[in-house]
Amino acid sequence: MGVMRIVLFFFAGIVLLTTACTSSRKASHAKGSESSDMAWVLKFNRGPCFGTCPVYTFYLLADHSGLLEVRGHFLDTGWYHATLDQENIHYLLQDIEPDTWWNSIRIEEPMIQDMPVMSLTYKHIRGWRQFVTQGREDHELVQVTHQLDQLVQQEVWTKTKIRPLHPEIPEPTDVIVHLREGVDVQRWMEGFKSFGIEFQKRLTPRQSYYLVSKTPSMGSPEDFINTIKSDPNVIDAQWDRPVLPRDR
Repeated sequence: MGVMRIVLFFFAGIVLLTTACTSSRKASHAKGSESSDMAWVLKFNRGPCFGTCPVYTFYLLADHSGLLEVRGHFLDTGWYHATLDQENIHYLLQDIEPDTWWNSIRIEEPMIQDMPVMSLTYKHIRGWRQFVTQGREDHELVQVTHQLDQLVQQEVWTKTKIRPLHPEIPEPTDVIVHLREGVDVQRWMEGFKSFGIEFQKRLTPRQSYYLVSKTPSMGSPEDFINTIKSDPNVIDAQWDRPVLPRDR
């Protein structure tokens, strides 16, 4: 009887060890299959130009490492990850922190025809901030975009399975529009009633720069700004800090 009890304990031990090992392997496998999506605090998108400009989207992840999606004229097409120089990141975030950096009316700057379209989205403590250059730059913007481009081109990037999370960012509503001389802004807006267009303010006393906005529930942002740009009475138009409310 004593021998049988020992044999039973022996087999019970084997079963327990086997179960433990199987559970351990499952846990390890589950951990390896977890989502690799990561939150980010800054996104810099650089579009194509007429030549061979690098085309990519750079993400500064929440842990201040870098994620890069290359689409052309740099590394092979794909996703890459890198550790970043934290001192450079500190100075970069310091540059774009002030509200004045996002408030600049860059539409008054001269148009640079061969400049790639670039956009920057930043998760500030008070909400999302965003701009699209659309061919115009001032000194402050040149400084930041140059910092970002140098950061991307100088880092050592390795292939990765990490992907960015896609947060819900409020749609853009405010547009700075430059009308041709003599065009009455109130009569001009009548052609955009389907977007719930509203007049906000005149931005410059001597030139025809105005701030208008659309009702969020009426039409898409892309249709709104593209329709404005195609109007023959419009010289140029650009989003105005589309995710940060302007003080009116």
